[in-house]
Amino acid sequence: MGHAVGLDVFESVEAILKDLQIYKSNKKINFVQELNTQTVNLSIQKYRKYISIFNKKLLDNVYKIWGDPEKDVNFHNNKFKFKAFFFKNCLIALQPERGDFCERENQYHDLDMVPKHSYIAFYLWLNKEYKTDLILHVGAHGTLEWLPGKSVGLSNECWPELLTSCKPIIYPFIMNDPGESAQAKRRINALTIGHIPPAAMKVKKIKKWSTLENLLDEFSSAEGLDPVRRERLKIKIRDEAKNLGLESDLGISDDEDTNIVLTKIDKFVCNVKDSQFGVGLHVYGRIQKENYSFNVKESVKKERENLIKCIGGHRIEAGASGSPFRGRQDILPSGRNLYSNDPLSVPSKIAYDQGCKIAGEFLKKNLQDSGEHLKNTLIDLWGSATLRTAGEEFSMALFLLGVKPTWKDGSDRVKGIEVITLAELGRPRVDVTLRVSGLFRDTFSSLTKLFDQAITILSKRYEARTDNPFINNSDSFRIFGPKPGNFGVNMDSTIKEFTTNNKKKCGDAWIESTAWSIVGDKTFYNKEGIEKRVKQINSYVNIQDLKETDILLSEDYAKHQGGFLAAKFNLGGKCSTYNIDSADQQEIKINSLKEELAKIIYSRASNTSWIKSMFKHKYRGAAEIANTFDNICLYAHLTDKVSNNLLDLFFDATLNNVIVTDFMSKHNPEALSKMINNFKKIFESGLWVSKRNSTVEKLYTLNEK
Repeated sequence: MGHAVGLDVFESVEAILKDLQIYKSNKKINFVQELNTQTVNLSIQKYRKYISIFNKKLLDNVYKIWGDPEKDVNFHNNKFKFKAFFFKNCLIALQPERGDFCERENQYHDLDMVPKHSYIAFYLWLNKEYKTDLILHVGAHGTLEWLPGKSVGLSNECWPELLTSCKPIIYPFIMNDPGESAQAKRRINALTIGHIPPAAMKVKKIKKWSTLENLLDEFSSAEGLDPVRRERLKIKIRDEAKNLGLESDLGISDDEDTNIVLTKIDKFVCNVKDSQFGVGLHVYGRIQKENYSFNVKESVKKERENLIKCIGGHRIEAGASGSPFRGRQDILPSGRNLYSNDPLSVPSKIAYDQGCKIAGEFLKKNLQDSGEHLKNTLIDLWGSATLRTAGEEFSMALFLLGVKPTWKDGSDRVKGIEVITLAELGRPRVDVTLRVSGLFRDTFSSLTKLFDQAITILSKRYEARTDNPFINNSDSFRIFGPKPGNFGVNMDSTIKEFTTNNKKKCGDAWIESTAWSIVGDKTFYNKEGIEKRVKQINSYVNIQDLKETDILLSEDYAKHQGGFLAAKFNLGGKCSTYNIDSADQQEIKINSLKEELAKIIYSRASNTSWIKSMFKHKYRGAAEIANTFDNICLYAHLTDKVSNNLLDLFFDATLNNVIVTDFMSKHNPEALSKMINNFKKIFESGLWVSKRNSTVEKLYTLNEK
């Protein structure tokens, strides 16, 4: 078992045991207690015997990085000890950390770092001592598939192959994350059974906003009827918004034009009311109480049936991955063996059309905000999102450049690009820089080549420099990403304390993890190139294509967006940061980062409905609440986009609510302690100045307890 996205691991394991008729009691299994009190062991003598047949180079690397086995944190009294307990003919176990616990987020995706001794010992024990027939991996963020070795066609000199010993691996996997599932299939031969995401819920009426909403409605109805009354209402609306803290939440200054302010406030209120969020967590093969926007009965039935079938060695039907909340009814029912898309068919024709639509809305938003045409931007491209949308985000980048793909006759496969004339565009070309994830780099090399080809062609056009920024520009590097074999943004060690010095280090970490230029088939270190681009860039874009998730559900978003802004802070210059919500293909929504964070904290993070939906998930539910605040803190630290009012709002909904603190104290006291400590950190660092003295007093009282 491990961490899973959108899945209650403990409840799911219990449900699976019942489906297999291994567990028939109505009494709940206390997984936390069992795993904290029971262990299985492997002696040092047997460990040395088992690893003696390993490739010497592999072993030398283990000893070089981790030292002797006796120094491992899981080594006690001449044995490796693993958190695990037996349940009839099953073993329930927590996979050990592959490296240092404090660096686990960075080490998830590190293809260079060999696993430590206890990690190796655990899999040796599974294969040699327990002699497992099958591994059921519950938790869609594993580490086994990210160990060092070849990307495909693995051998016994590749760690994933070496440790699994070709054992069958069944991997329940959230169906909206095709990139990660593709890695599991490619490197550990896993059979990935798709499960549905948690149910989505629309935001209910926010009580504090009743007066404001009434004033906005009154203002709208008074248009063209009573000019004097409308002017009075404008003042009242701004006063009410100030009292609620909305103006500070949205970064509105006192001297800003009132008509523009009213538009912003009205848009934001509508945005929050129209938004939805994932409520609770999914339990594998089970229908939760929350309503779904699609028929879920067949899906959970297939999840149960097909898991039993594949454990029995039977073939199960293959199925596409994606989000059912985004209109992808073709991927239902879940419970099928997930597959991804053909990279050479990306972008699809439909995706390109949608990408043009997204780009058009973005250009319009920028023109409204700045009063001039968009000159340049950095777009963050992720592999999983590209697989889900068939390339909408990449298509947006192409259209901003002023080019479009061409497809082979009678085929959906991309064969090249075609330049859109300036007359057709009706605007200057935009200087686009791509920051690609490691998964995007490895999966979509055809797209990076296509983009590079577009830059080369545009640089040779007979066009004015004012309309085409690539003309006579020797600096042609526009695609950057992590070092080959690396993934993510390596800044875990720099986000423990919220200081200016650590913020600078985070910016440096983002630069270092983005400093590899991709040109054609070549990838090379180019720190000077990315620093030059960051200095010039004045807008940053993150695109969100899922209704059931948001940027506060994973620290990856904060590291990418916050890391970029921290780098910009180091290098100088101003930059607009946008979040594009493309989940509803009919209505593209674009918010500034400040607006997006405010929307999420109002609609989900401080929402009683969301918090209570986590109560039934106990240990994991408390962890989800604490993790959301982790990410709020990270955004506050790196971006300065989280207002005091929003932090007060979250504090009132959690630590200032005895029902919430009692729940967390009972089911996950570590999560509660972590959240209290983080509130202390942001207060003591000056990132949070509460408008009430009683709030600080309450915080330190909780800390003492």
